[in-house]
Formats: sequence, C-alpha cells, structure tokens
Amino acid sequence: MWPEDLFEFILEDLTEEIAAQAISDPKPMPCDRWIARSALQKAIRRGEPEIALQALAALLVQHPAGLWRDLTIIAIEDVGVPGMDTIARVVSAGRNRPWRRRMGGEWVVASALVQRMAEGTHCQAVCDLLMRLENDPAWDKARVSALEADIPELARDLVDSTRPLEVRAAAALALGGGLAEEQRFHQPTAIFEALGSLGRSTHVVATAQAAWKISRNPMALLLPLVWLEWMKLEPVEVRDDDLPALNLIGSIPTSAIDQFTRAGQSVIRAYLNADPNMRALLDAAGVLSAQRSRVVGDLMFLLEGGRLSRRAIWPLGDCLRLPFRPLPGAFIRRDGLNAALAHFSTKGPLIDDLRRQHPPSVKFSPPA
Repeated sequence: MWPEDLFEFILEDLTEEIAAQAISDPKPMPCDRWIARSALQKAIRRGEPEIALQALAALLVQHPAGLWRDLTIIAIEDVGVPGMDTIARVVSAGRNRPWRRRMGGEWVVASALVQRMAEGTHCQAVCDLLMRLENDPAWDKARVSALEADIPELARDLVDSTRPLEVRAAAALALGGGLAEEQRFHQPTAIFEALGSLGRSTHVVATAQAAWKISRNPMALLLPLVWLEWMKLEPVEVRDDDLPALNLIGSIPTSAIDQFTRAGQSVIRAYLNADPNMRALLDAAGVLSAQRSRVVGDLMFLLEGGRLSRRAIWPLGDCLRLPFRPLPGAFIRRDGLNAALAHFSTKGPLIDDLRRQHPPSVKFSPPA
C-alpha cells in the first residue's frame, strides 16, 4: 500500500504549483448549491475554467462542507485515469484540512485544482463501467452471481485478470458495498488489500482508498481496475466531443439546469407537455408515463451534459460508452432510443427557451 509520506510528497509538489499561480478573487455564480454543483462539473467537462471557478465560488458559499467530496467525485468521474496525478492531488488536498489552511484556505487550493481539472485530459470510463453494471441488462447475471458469492469467491474474481472487466468490477462492488442495497458485504478495505497484493500500481490503490473515505462513492472502488487497463496502452488520441454551444442565463450556463436540479425538472415537465411527438415516441418505445421525465433527462445528458473536451480516445473507454453512455434511459428498445435522440436533438432552442421561462431560484448570500 502507498506509504503515507507519499501523500505528503504530493502536497509538497502541489504547494510549489499553487505558489507559482496567480490566484484570482472568487466571483460566485448567483445560484443555489445544486445549480452550482452542476455548473462546476459541466464546466470542467467542457474545459471552461472561468465558469468552473464561478461555480466553485458559489459552492464555497452555499455548501462548503461538501466541497471536497464533490471535487473527488468529479475528478474520478470526468478527469479519470488519464489524469491520475490530478486525482491524487485532489484526494491528497481533500484529506488534509490543516495543509489547506496553511496554503491560504479552501479557495486558494480548490481553485488551483479546479483549473487543472478543467484544462486537462478527460475520461469517463470509470463512471461508464459503474453505470454499465447498474443499468445494462446484459450484465444482470454477473450482478446476481456477485451478490450470491462469498468473500473468497469475490476476492478471486477481483484479482483474476482473465475474467471480463465487468465481472471483476461486479466482484469489487459486491465486496465493497456498492452493488445493491440488500447485499451482504460492505468491506471496501478488502478490495484495496486484494488489489494492493498484486504489487502493481499500489499508489493508485491507495489513492482510490483515500477517495473512497472522502466520497463513499462506488466509482472509487472501480478506479484501480480501470487504471490497470489504461496502463496497458500506448499513448492515446485526445479530441473534443461535439460540444453544444455555450448558452447563458445571466452568468448561469443553461446546461447546468438539468434533471438533477429543481429547475431542470420543471423544464423537463414543461417540455413533455409541449411536445406530443416526444410523448408518442416514448410510448412506442414502451416507456411508462412515470419514467418519461427520467428518460428525457437522460436524453438531455447524452446530447449535452455528458460531452467532454479533450476526451482520451482508447478501446476500453469507447467500449464502455458507445454507442451510448449506459444511463438508465439508454436501455429502452434501441430503435426507440435512436428515434427519441434524433427528435430531441432538434429541440435545443425549445429547451433553452423553457429554461429561460423556468429559471433557477437564486438562494445566494454573498460573503460579508
């Protein structure tokens, strides 16, 4: 396992980086914590550091207690294995409050890391692997088998490099407590001990374990498995997704108003009321009325919110995310998904108009 003094070494390196940067004053985005969280993540994905910093400043006002959990999750989900050094910096800083105070406080440290996250290479393979196991019917059998297995069986599957990655990931989640609410085992330490015993990339295993302690997010349990696949590669291509144009309501990106915000839910309901053709497409695809909002929210994410600047293009990443990212709404009957996506892709102007009609409430009190 990675010695504690190496976490300190990372902080020494980060200290020099921060000292060499010009730290701007915070300019909080006038929004609530949910919009700020959404805007921060999407700005990092799109490589827009100025917007990311405004959203970060709002989070520091609205919900500072959750900041390092949020940054850890975003680093694993959207920076991913190409930026393992960045993930390690976020985790090292997030677990050491006294060091952050010595560096000048939360804004000084977090703003430097957010800028690094936005400007670096991005990869969502860890998140896609988790969503594949959660949502893809093709892996139902692997999930059930993992939930029924005992600890020695799970440990063997976890370290067996001949097994499919999804089977190893299911074993990790079943062992660590991230596969189902009713599962028997919640022993994340066993995952990191088993992977650490392989003697490879122990620094990544330790980073993932520290990230789990900060975030309790199951992606941290899968990070070392994806890293081991990444390490088999030669240098990979990096290119931008087809990013939608940046649209703002005041200083708030419209893409931040998504299904995970109250305003975004209002927009989705208004859209479904305004578009009988979409309702008909979803009915034809077998989507129940109670599921429509979630499916439309997933379509919105597929076409807009999940796109990346400087995406690392590599076989596993493409296999896990293509032809569509494995969101729940992506597993409606395939012909229905294609038709719904094609139709929804023409509705950008209507969606943005509805976002302006249903703007996010502003619950914001700037610091005195």
